[in-house]
Amino acid sequence: KHETKLAEALKQQRIFIDQAPNAIAMFDKDIVYLAASKKWHNDYGLSHTNIIGKSHYEIFPEIGDDWKKIHQEVLAGDVNECDEARFVRADGTEQYIMWNVRPWYDEHGAIGGIIMITDDITEKVQARQRLIKSEEQFRKTFEESGIGMGMMDLTGKWIRVNSQLCEMSGYSESEILKLTYVDVTHPDDLYLDTALIKELYKGTRDSYNIDKRYFHKSGEILHTSLNVSLIRDSQGKPSSFICQFVDITERVKAQEELANALEQIHSLFDATTQVSIIGTDKQGLINTFNKGAENLLGYKASEMVGKQTPVIIHSIKEIEERGKTLSEKYSKEIQGFDVFVFHARKGEYDAQEWTYIKKDGSLITVQLVVTAVYNRQKEIIGFLGVAVDISEIKKAQQEISLLLNVTSDQ
Repeated sequence: KHETKLAEALKQQRIFIDQAPNAIAMFDKDIVYLAASKKWHNDYGLSHTNIIGKSHYEIFPEIGDDWKKIHQEVLAGDVNECDEARFVRADGTEQYIMWNVRPWYDEHGAIGGIIMITDDITEKVQARQRLIKSEEQFRKTFEESGIGMGMMDLTGKWIRVNSQLCEMSGYSESEILKLTYVDVTHPDDLYLDTALIKELYKGTRDSYNIDKRYFHKSGEILHTSLNVSLIRDSQGKPSSFICQFVDITERVKAQEELANALEQIHSLFDATTQVSIIGTDKQGLINTFNKGAENLLGYKASEMVGKQTPVIIHSIKEIEERGKTLSEKYSKEIQGFDVFVFHARKGEYDAQEWTYIKKDGSLITVQLVVTAVYNRQKEIIGFLGVAVDISEIKKAQQEISLLLNVTSDQ
């Protein structure tokens, strides 16, 4: 009768354990399976294995003496719990589990075996490990980055900065952390990215990049290329901003100096009303036509720039004759636009007298000097032709020559 009651009790326990939502297994004193839940089968890859009546050590031969010792202690009445432990399976795969192992008692209060309640927390542990690794990589990238990096809270207060940002701004870390972005931003650029920040909040963009001005601790303007990303918490709510700064002050100054230089050159070109200055690209297409060229030839810059080559203002016959002379001298075919720039391509100045044909068809004699235009890499990017009207000089020379001839005859 006693055995019947025990069997019935075990049957009820097996039914309960089998349907339990947790990973539960029930063993006798020999650590032989009496019952196991479906979750137990799933967690340990035993869905197609009949484990009832088999030894736990047969099912898991990788179990070591440390676990066997725990089992014996539990059979002696102890309870063993662990929040996280690494369990390496026989095939080399690893699991992380938490467990509660305790004895179960029969109706007379005697220990009949043990019950294991476990939870496979592998995914949680691996997720935590990935997070730790990611945070470590972020910390290393943040600290060792070659550009300035900082984190701001949603109010614009700095909460973390790297050494590069400190060096770039002139502030120490402790000084920056007492400031907000308003304190260091140029007032004209303060709301430059307001609309972009709103898009970050809405999720319509992940990040943005703009050029923005800040103040160095010395008061000098610091030009930066700013990249901003929004960080969200686990609930998807905005929590902080990651800002990356590249110092472009020198580049901006260089661009401003270049713009000023170009402006001066253009002003000089336009102010030179009696000297023709015509610039071309490498193929000969006109890209510069100053006021002096307009006055000298009668064409407007809008008629020439991007539309014509200097051939339009030259005598075809002169071009052919000059090409023939150069070809014979250098034993190679030289014609077309190369007639004007042959010497310039070799880094030489070419000064020649040419006949210019004005828009109205009239002719003038000019002294033309052609030089090459180079970029920073010393590569030719175009040519510049500077011409002066010497028609009156040529006329005077002809009159003097005629007078000398007459005098000689007399």
